[in-house]
Amino acid sequence: MERLCYFDKRERALKADDQNNNVIYCSSFSKSIAPGFRIGWIVGGKFQAKIEHQAYVQSLAIPTLTQTAIANFLENGAYDRHLRKTQSAYQDNLTRCQNLIAEHFPKGTETSTPKGGFLLWVTLPNTINTMTLHSQALKSGIGLLPGLAFSLTAQFHHHFRLNYAQNWDNTTDSALKMLGELCHQQLEKNE
Repeated sequence: MERLCYFDKRERALKADDQNNNVIYCSSFSKSIAPGFRIGWIVGGKFQAKIEHQAYVQSLAIPTLTQTAIANFLENGAYDRHLRKTQSAYQDNLTRCQNLIAEHFPKGTETSTPKGGFLLWVTLPNTINTMTLHSQALKSGIGLLPGLAFSLTAQFHHHFRLNYAQNWDNTTDSALKMLGELCHQQLEKNE
């Protein structure tokens, strides 16, 4: 996701300070181009030969056409243009999402402030259960990932993760307003 950073200066990769070639640096194009491609890369340092051998013996088939398409995409500068456009769209979506949450969700709702990517962590008032919210939202065709998916305890029962990568339109506005309404309804029931 570091490729989808909203700022000119990205965080340095740990590999940049690897004096002994012990750090394995890997990434993929799945989040920045297309999830279905499932193509990534590894700079394995002193483990590179072993990694290549394991990749060779465990691969049933290598998607040559997809690899060639991505290589062409990288060579002609289209990837950099795509990243700039995607970063801008995601940053706009983040702002819209946070503004709608501030306007339509219960008082005390907080959001993370991602430095990049397309996922937002939302913290609701403590009496709201996001498993219930998740079930209600699904009935309206709205997806979110309850915070309980991120812990073995119930500490995140009032948190959820929201993806804001979709193309923004009135449906997105309506979905966030509906989520806010569902939160208000649950809050009123619990009072």
